[in-house]
Parts: sequence; C-alpha cells; structure tokens
Amino acid sequence: MKYFYKAFTISVLSAIIGLSASVLPASAQDDEVIPEDFKNLTGEQILELVRLSQALQNDDLSARLRKGKTFTPLGISMREGSIYFKFRDPDEIIQLQLTEKDSILNKQTREGNGAIPAGDYGKPIRGTDVTYEDLSMRFLYWPKPVVLKEERVGLKKSWKLRVVNPNRSGPYQSVAIWVHQASGALIKMEGYGWKPSENPIKKFLVTKVQKVDGVWILKQMQVETIDPANGNSLGDTFLEVRKPEDAK
Repeated sequence: MKYFYKAFTISVLSAIIGLSASVLPASAQDDEVIPEDFKNLTGEQILELVRLSQALQNDDLSARLRKGKTFTPLGISMREGSIYFKFRDPDEIIQLQLTEKDSILNKQTREGNGAIPAGDYGKPIRGTDVTYEDLSMRFLYWPKPVVLKEERVGLKKSWKLRVVNPNRSGPYQSVAIWVHQASGALIKMEGYGWKPSENPIKKFLVTKVQKVDGVWILKQMQVETIDPANGNSLGDTFLEVRKPEDAK
C-alpha cells in the first residue's frame, strides 16, 4: 500500500510503549479524511501499518517519566530499525530492535550488554508504571489480530482490535488496541492479565500532541496501572516529550 509510506502518525512512543514514537501529519488531523488505502483493512494489515510507522522514524528527543512528584529524565533516539531509551544515574540504555516478525529488547549497562529475559518483561522500569513489556510492544506481532469494531476515542474515528498472547510469557494474556483510522496511529491500549477479568491491568492513552518542525509528535501519554478486581486505578505515570528548544 503506497500510502503506508506517506502519512505517519501520532502513534505512541514505545509502546512506549513500545511505547514507540511516530508522528501525525497535519493532513491526518481531520478524522473525516480517511485515505482510500486505509479502508477495508484486515487486522493484520492495520497492525502492519502501525509497525511501519514505528520503524520508519529517525529522530532524537528529550523526555521524562513523571510519577507523582518524581521525574525520571530519558533521551529517546530513533533510528531505522531501533529505538534507544537512555537513562542516567545509573547509566542504562534500553534498545528496542524492530524486525519484520518480532521486537527484541536489549539492555546496556556498565556491567555489560545483553538481551532482557522474557521473565523480566513484566518488571517496572525505575519505579514507574512502565514495564519492559510496555517498551517492547510485542503484542503488535501477535498472530491473528481481530478487528472488533469501529468507535471514537475522543473525537477520533478508530479501529478497535484484540490480540491474544500466543504463549505464556509476559504479563498480558490479551491486549485491546485502538488505531486512528486517518493516520494509522496507536492512540489507546488496554492490557488484560492472565486471571479472567472484565477489567484490564494496564491502560495507555495519548493525551497531548505537539508540532515540531511542521510535524505532529507525541507530547504526553498516560500509562495507568489498574486493579483488575474492581477497575480502580493503582497509580499512573506520564511519558512527556519535550520540544528540542525546551530540552536545552
């Protein structure tokens, strides 16, 4: 689909989440303008669009994770095929490597380099609500995604999809994904745990965007931990991305 290489997105910063970054072109702000190539897509084609929007970004951003009054600065570098999350005190680099069939998380510290074990994917990063699983966004590669319906997230027309974990690794048994129809952007996600519940254990929502050099990018995303027993919030963390001039 030739339009896949033209109109990219507001998608989340990986996922971060994984959350991963992509941009929303000005022409995609109008929800009523849905590209012809975006109509009548299957679930797999919609997720292919999201994966492409992650992999084609090349940029350097300054950001922070904010939980209550605690701030964790980080740098985000996007290069074709990989996204790097750079933390300080102590120094740590998390690499999200994007491939055609999977996403791989690696970690670089003063002690050495290596892949992050799948058993650690559910662990929080630096005391926040963001986990390694959230960074990896492996669910974008899970097989047989199902389009449940079309609905609005705020004012944006979106597809709602459901994907099911093909194995027992990670904290999520299934994930609900909302994708903006006009741009192919991830704008909302809900992760469901292994114990049956109508409530998710994690919610992600893009709350603000901003324009940098004529391009729309993520400004703020909320990552919220949920008690699946009653649906109450157990805490949240905000991923906040600053404009280059604001980061100096």
